[in-house]
Amino acid sequence: MCKYKFALLIVLLCLSQIVLSLGDPAEGQQKVDICAECHGVDGISPDPNIPKLSGQIANFIVKEITEFQEGTRRNNHMNKISRMIENTQDLEDIAAYFSTRPMMKGQPTGSKLASDGMELLTRRRCNYCHREGGKLYSPFVSYPPPPLIGGQHKVYLIKAMKDIRDGRRPADNYGLMMDDLNQLSDIQIDSIADYLSGL
Repeated sequence: MCKYKFALLIVLLCLSQIVLSLGDPAEGQQKVDICAECHGVDGISPDPNIPKLSGQIANFIVKEITEFQEGTRRNNHMNKISRMIENTQDLEDIAAYFSTRPMMKGQPTGSKLASDGMELLTRRRCNYCHREGGKLYSPFVSYPPPPLIGGQHKVYLIKAMKDIRDGRRPADNYGLMMDDLNQLSDIQIDSIADYLSGL
């Protein structure tokens, strides 16, 4: 069954429309104050509960903010803040700005937990969408795009994976992330997050 699911993923991604953000990073830098208080001016948030945005895929940022604006993704603070971005161009400019910041990095723990996480990611073929180490090597990604996850805060990664697994947060249009995460224990999610956050 797993090989059929993987084949379906390949077909669906190949058929997905390729969409690139049309935002202007220079314009986005002038508009980023609304996000910088929590996420940092360069997208490196000091709070591990708040995601880093530095080097994040622009179209992924656009997708997530749009979901907050529409209420399909719930967070009281973000639902309010996202609606302060008045138009699509402003959103695309802000996303483009964060995407041009240096790619987020973490500190490897060198732990057995991280080693288990690396093995689990490889075995489950997570790198097909998220690429090696969660770092996308091409700006051309399917829409909705998979996010950059290597170097993200561990606390945030754990929350994101559990929220998707438990249906509290939308992910890909095909439900593949929810299906995959439903097969993982909390310990396995912790090990994946430990590995990814150190990249």
